This record gives sequence, structure tokens and C-alpha cells, in this order.
Amino acid sequence: MNGLQEAVLNLAVVLITGAVSIVSAKATQYFKEKGVLAKFEAKKESVNIAVNAVEQIALNEDVPHKYNEAKRRARKLLENQGIIISDSELDSLIEAAVSGFNQGYQENK
Repeated sequence: MNGLQEAVLNLAVVLITGAVSIVSAKATQYFKEKGVLAKFEAKKESVNIAVNAVEQIALNEDVPHKYNEAKRRARKLLENQGIIISDSELDSLIEAAVSGFNQGYQENK
């Protein structure tokens, strides 16, 4: 009887250890994903700010290359936050921001 109790206790320890390992792995993955999503949202918001700023400036001043100006401003905002972004990701976010800006403009007409 004593040997059976030890076997059951050992099995319980193994199961609990396995469960804790799985839960900690899932929790780590979840928090990593949250960090990635938070960085993406910060990138998206910074690019939206830059695009809107350039659009507002362009209403009163001549801005010959709005896209390049928005890219420069967005990169500066992101660098100030310590966020690194690739050129292709920045280009895509600028295009999305401009598209959203244009859709909002069309809806307000």
C-alpha cells in the first residue's frame, strides 16, 4: 500500500510540474504577443500623427513631397520612442494612414 501511495504522489508531482510548464509557456507567449501588439499600435499611432501633421501643414504651406515629409516625421517620432521600424513597414503604415485619411475626407464631403 505504501508503494502505491508513493507512485501516485510521484505521478501527481509529474503532472503538476508538466501543467506549470505548459501554463508558464502559454503565459510567456501571451505577454510577448501583447508586447508586439503594443509596439505595432505605437507605430501605427505615430505614423497617423505624422501623416495628419503633414496634411495640416500642406493646407497652409506648399509641401512638395508630402509622402517623404510624412516618412521623415514618422521615423523621427518612432526614434524618439526608441522604436525601430523597417522601411517596408513604414511605407505600409503610411499608405494605410493616407487611405484612412482619404476615406475620412470622402465621408465628410
